[in-house]
Amino acid sequence: MNYLKQLLSSLKCLVYILIEMVLVFLITFLYACYNQERLEYYIIHHVSIISIVINIILIVFLIKKYHIKINSPSLKKNYPYIYFAVSFTVFFNLLTILNGKAISNKYNIYILIISTCIIGPILEEIIFRKLLCDSLNKFNNKKSTILISSLIFSVIHLDLIKSLYAFIVGLVYGTLYQKNKNIIDSIVAHTASNLIVILIHNFDKTTFILSIFCMLISISTILISNTSTKKTCKIMSSWYNYYYKIKGVYHEKNISNNIYLHVFMWLWKQRSI
Repeated sequence: MNYLKQLLSSLKCLVYILIEMVLVFLITFLYACYNQERLEYYIIHHVSIISIVINIILIVFLIKKYHIKINSPSLKKNYPYIYFAVSFTVFFNLLTILNGKAISNKYNIYILIISTCIIGPILEEIIFRKLLCDSLNKFNNKKSTILISSLIFSVIHLDLIKSLYAFIVGLVYGTLYQKNKNIIDSIVAHTASNLIVILIHNFDKTTFILSIFCMLISISTILISNTSTKKTCKIMSSWYNYYYKIKGVYHEKNISNNIYLHVFMWLWKQRSI
């Protein structure tokens, strides 16, 4: 019973998502009352702008209220996770398009990028990763926190397919935040994933296959870096270093970097075949 009370208390931060939704709805409702004939035009051209303004106000408010610090991203350390999030997004969206469930986009591309790739990710990561995860951490271990926050993140999307996607990428975003407690890391991954969603319109078989391949490489890199096989990795890394030193190619002494460099070199060679 005590756990349930703590869990419900942790969900208070979701009220900010509700505030944004209610404000947008009320403004749209008032517009419809006075100009119903141009409602579709209003939704396409103005709702996103109104949402952006409300979200910016909420972001500034939350940063000041909770004294949130935005540090530099740790891309070098976390790129396997970001790479997986992007690869999975490509795979999932291509699969959706293949099944004929892609949604045609009528919105202005620039407004859409600002809304879904910049402002949206910043607000959602502050709420779901910074506020929610920090609150859940008080009475859960890190793995439980990531799982619970991802479930809540998926439910908020109110769609079965989107919820499945949101749950998986939510696990990645949660892991990124829990690793370094740096909100900018999950924001970068979230932004990159959302940008991919906007840019992909048509199914491409080669890209689909490569997305699966890249997901496997990302998972392998993450597993290798997190298991007790690090000694083996160091040996592998030294061999890679020796090989690329002979080839005259600069790279860092990191096994994940070496794997990616090797893979990308192989992919590049396939272009000329």
